[in-house]
Amino acid sequence: QLFGFKKSVAEKKMKNILKVETALAKASKSRTELRDPVANYNRMTLQEFEQRYPHFRLEKQMNAKGIRSEYIQQMVVGQPAFMDAADKLFAKMTAAEFRDMMEWGIIDGTTGYLSDDVRAANFDFYGKVMSGRQEDHPLWRRATSQVQGVMGEALGRIYVKKYFPASSKERMKTHVENLRVALGERIAAQEWMDDST
Repeated sequence: QLFGFKKSVAEKKMKNILKVETALAKASKSRTELRDPVANYNRMTLQEFEQRYPHFRLEKQMNAKGIRSEYIQQMVVGQPAFMDAADKLFAKMTAAEFRDMMEWGIIDGTTGYLSDDVRAANFDFYGKVMSGRQEDHPLWRRATSQVQGVMGEALGRIYVKKYFPASSKERMKTHVENLRVALGERIAAQEWMDDST
């Protein structure tokens, strides 16, 4: 409703979003399951992905974003069962459900840039309900987090250029090489280790 939708329309959109999000949540692995690196490493070719999950239309989506097909010929799918469920869900979704999910994605992703009432509603849900925090971060911290999120790498490059000149880099490289040599000498002096170890 904060975005101008009438209450009845907003509730219908909320139900569509909740239906999709709930179905995806049910198909997701638990945090414990996500810790298993072997179970989460499932290599697949683009052709295999497109055959198994035809409703994602991954290649078309990536191409539309400017990513050429040649760069996505091999991939790792962390949760194949989730992807199966999501693909089946996408096959059944109505145009209204897709539209509502896309609108929600934009709204949810931009709350940090919007009005105070939108920020407050976002914090009430994500901060209080989902995370258990009692107060929002102060404005200065939210502002620096946004700058970091958008420009972190660029600012890091400027910082390094100003405060970490080439001479410092060379000094560190020498220091690291000295450490490597010293550790190598200590390891070589161990009598309980043979050469191959």
